[in-house]
Amino acid sequence: MKIAMMAAIRRLEYVMNAVAVASIALMMLHIVAEAGTRLVLRRSLEGTTEIVAHYYMIGVVFLPLLSVRLRGRLIAANLIDAWLSPAADRALSRLSDLLLAAWFIFLSVASTITALRATDTSEYIETTTGLLTIWPSRWALPVALSATALACLCAIFAAPADRSADA
Repeated sequence: MKIAMMAAIRRLEYVMNAVAVASIALMMLHIVAEAGTRLVLRRSLEGTTEIVAHYYMIGVVFLPLLSVRLRGRLIAANLIDAWLSPAADRALSRLSDLLLAAWFIFLSVASTITALRATDTSEYIETTTGLLTIWPSRWALPVALSATALACLCAIFAAPADRSADA
């Protein structure tokens, strides 16, 4: 069961990273196209700033969060690790994962409520030439935070030998 769950999380990590990389590539192409049309045609692509801020940047910043957690690259302060026994270190790591999971679940619930409201109202922003629908981008945050919370919960129940991959 643990192996199947971790395999599913790894597949989700792959998909989320692929979407994040696509977001970076699309953002780059969009900005280059914006600069090119300004230079050559003396016109601007309308909504570039809004699309970058409300779509691409959300994917770039939050979707890789699961990968950061799985690779053990979250910010950590290891002040007392050297003084702890292996059992105490494992207990502290599990406590840390539990607190992280609680925090990510809290943020996930809050962002899901926001995404539901945005979806219900078909949230949009006004650009210089019209309206840009932004409610779909609101769902990236709950997905990323929920997946990261799930990874933290799985790490709590992983065998000590399995945790070496997190370091």
